[in-house]
Amino acid sequence: MDQVLVRQRSSRKMAAVMAVAGLTASVIAWATISAPASQSARLNIRNVELGEAAYRSLRESTPLRGVFMPRQSRFLDTEVGGRVEKVLVKGGELVQEGQVILELSNASLQLDIISREAQIVEQLNNLQSTRLAIEQNQLSLQRDVANFDYQITRLRREAKQQEVLVQKKLISQDVFQRTREELAYQQRARDLTLASQKIDNAMRETLVGQLEKSSAQQQRNLEVARRNYDSLIVRAPASGRLTSLKAELGANMVAGERLGQIDALSEFKVVAWVDEFYLGQVGLGEKAKADLAGQMLELILNHIDPEVKDGKFQVEFSLPAAFSAEVRRGQNITLELALSEEARVLSIPNGGFVGDTGGRWAFVLDPDGKTAHRRELILGRKTTRHVEVLSGLSPGERLVVSPYGDSATLSAISLTQE
Repeated sequence: MDQVLVRQRSSRKMAAVMAVAGLTASVIAWATISAPASQSARLNIRNVELGEAAYRSLRESTPLRGVFMPRQSRFLDTEVGGRVEKVLVKGGELVQEGQVILELSNASLQLDIISREAQIVEQLNNLQSTRLAIEQNQLSLQRDVANFDYQITRLRREAKQQEVLVQKKLISQDVFQRTREELAYQQRARDLTLASQKIDNAMRETLVGQLEKSSAQQQRNLEVARRNYDSLIVRAPASGRLTSLKAELGANMVAGERLGQIDALSEFKVVAWVDEFYLGQVGLGEKAKADLAGQMLELILNHIDPEVKDGKFQVEFSLPAAFSAEVRRGQNITLELALSEEARVLSIPNGGFVGDTGGRWAFVLDPDGKTAHRRELILGRKTTRHVEVLSGLSPGERLVVSPYGDSATLSAISLTQE
């Protein structure tokens, strides 16, 4: 029994010791993580970059990577499909409006034109035959009317003579009656012939109108087919630089396929993507500065696309009216977009240390300039060159602004001339 109690007490004592040891280790580990580094190192002053806190004119800005794009482009599409027979211009070359770029062939379209031409010839022959038949019919009817007029004139004269002879009883009444009946027949036949001629002419004129209308429609269809055939010769719709030409010899192109585009060289714009963080800070009319081959440019933001893609939104800048440098589509340019009004504030150079420390602290030099100690900072607005200091530095103090690298674990550094 005593042995059992001894064992239980020993077990409880051991558990307490283990708990205390674990708690002590946790406290030590927390203290190690939470406490600032206390190590220091010696660095050659020639290997670090120093900056000074001073009042400067600062306007918050953000760097952008823009690309030159033509303000106006004309797409080059195939109006009809065909096989590429000749490519006369290569992508990237300058072209003039109306210049032949490539030639296509289309046997089906050529056969269609031949068939339509044959149909038009046949239609014209039918129209000519119908008109000839109308003229012949008119001549025949005119001849018949003339014959009727002759017979009527003759019979009237005979009837008049026979009327006198009947009164003198030189001829019988029956002969006189037959003459009168023949005269009435000829007059009736003449009237019917004239009415038939009028109806026949109206029907034939209608037929001629239909044939002319059909012929005109077929002629228009042939003109469309010929224009389509002419479209096999692809010409430049405008003057400019031909880009992205997609046409290889022997390739079959379908109607409406995009062959490339022609960029107008008279005016360019700059397109850039901005982090969505600045969406509420960017407005139309904002200015951006850029250095293009030593030429300082001031660009004006004139379009904002608020749609966010991959954490960024697109903006467009207009170039100065006097801009005359030769640029190409897709050429890169670095911009600095202003995000606030210019103000005079306490600031320091924007160095690599900001990225290493997040701008939360820096190595600040002592008055003797031989040692730099770690100090907490609060930074504000940024430009590509300077950062606003809200707290932690006084005017005239100097600090290490170059990247810290492995020195970020130190609490102080000694600067030497060696």
